[in-house]
Amino acid sequence: SMQSGFTYVIGMVDPLGSALAPRLRIHDAAGIDLGYLDSDTDQAWITFVAPSAGVYYLAAMDTAGNAGAFSLTVAEAGARVQFVPGQSV
Repeated sequence: SMQSGFTYVIGMVDPLGSALAPRLRIHDAAGIDLGYLDSDTDQAWITFVAPSAGVYYLAAMDTAGNAGAFSLTVAEAGARVQFVPGQSV
């Protein structure tokens, strides 16, 4: 659950270099798209300000529909996040 007015950083990273092209989408509980990012690199990052308190949903996929491993990170902006390739969170 996110808090109204708080800024969140959402990242999708291909830690294995498997040539995924990340696509991130965020939508609210009603299914309304609130933002997306298509990337042609091995990572995608979105900075999102929650318009209201509540539950939000992320869709993480490859732009071409390919399968592969990736890491997904969601953190409040300013929080320290350590990414360790190959480690699940």
